[in-house]
Amino acid sequence: METEPRRAYAEVRALNGDGPYLVAFAPCYACGRLFSFDPELVPSIPVDLVNRLPADVGEHGPGAIFQRLPVCRDCIGRANENRRATGRPLIEVAPNAYLDEG
Repeated sequence: METEPRRAYAEVRALNGDGPYLVAFAPCYACGRLFSFDPELVPSIPVDLVNRLPADVGEHGPGAIFQRLPVCRDCIGRANENRRATGRPLIEVAPNAYLDEG
């Protein structure tokens, strides 16, 4: 029996001119599209592992366990459009959070 939750993504160690870094592949929590990202930089949402709802949505049982799940660039863009329209702070995306960035 596992004692720790499994990772929500697969990691690949790679090298570039700056040294080793991680590349992860996972489905986006919001849309389900598979994408690649740096797991230390990508925006993510804490999700209840039992009911699959974000921490700030719905009810969660006592002792609920949350795992941060990654969100793709397109979904962050849509979320920020909504946030801008409603006057809320935008979700910041770190440079190189997504693999397709130069």
